[in-house]
Amino acid sequence: MKAKKILILSLIIIFGFFVAAPIFAEDKNIQDSGFAGMIPKLPKTPDDPELFNNFVYPSWGPVCQRYTYTVTYKDKEGRKPEYMRIVFNGKPIEMEKQDPNNNDYKNGVQYIYKFVPNKLGPNFYYFEASNGLGKARAAIIDSPDNGPVLFDSTFDKNEIAVVDTKTGQKVLSFQTKEEWVGGIALSDDGKYLAAKASNHVYLFDTQKPNKPLWEFQGGSEIGGDVKGGVAISGDGNKIFALIGSIAVLFDKSSNKPIWKTEVGNGYNVAISKDGKYMAVGLAGSEENENSNLLI
Repeated sequence: MKAKKILILSLIIIFGFFVAAPIFAEDKNIQDSGFAGMIPKLPKTPDDPELFNNFVYPSWGPVCQRYTYTVTYKDKEGRKPEYMRIVFNGKPIEMEKQDPNNNDYKNGVQYIYKFVPNKLGPNFYYFEASNGLGKARAAIIDSPDNGPVLFDSTFDKNEIAVVDTKTGQKVLSFQTKEEWVGGIALSDDGKYLAAKASNHVYLFDTQKPNKPLWEFQGGSEIGGDVKGGVAISGDGNKIFALIGSIAVLFDKSSNKPIWKTEVGNGYNVAISKDGKYMAVGLAGSEENENSNLLI
């Protein structure tokens, strides 16, 4: 049967295979970020505490929604912080413990700051802590807007659609609602469509568009990163996806994985036409900026 020419429309976030090493605000003048001059580097001492596991959740969304900034404070001697603050748009603000009863500073205590923006605009922040002897910082990357990314829409009407280019009509329409679509792939004959959303992998038969052939639940939380991607073999028999840090292979007949493996911080996937070979693009690091994995 002659394959129909189709056009796939979707809200897709495109991620590169490689990630450049970050530029730190301590190393650069950040006037473009709304601050005058340069943030001086902290002197290193044997008594410095440690800050890690820092992020903002969700990392994107509309205004008038609550965003939570998180960082974990740790001290090798178990010393409590003299201060634990977020420097938010140039203003130092004391953070609160996630658990007020947790005083295990030797193993790490999580701190949070909650913020509800009332308008669009950049938000620059970093974390700083002191134990009275040394200091530490985290998330001090030079950017005019390092989180969250704000939109004037709630993005709760996302859709996967297949359009026949001859008629201009949709032959498939599937609402993913608040889940962003992180990747789509079409078999060579146009019959099978694989898609990855925030928390699902879907397989569609474009000739039976009422619902997916199957769906697999797994991935990031809504509002989190949708990196990972999905790929499909030329005949549509094999579907390869990256779910979190796990590479997963499916057969078109079932949503039960036939094979999976831990690959780490991956950003996209590919599969050969015959379905025999798969590849994963991994995020670079300072030690190995161009990481790849062939399976």
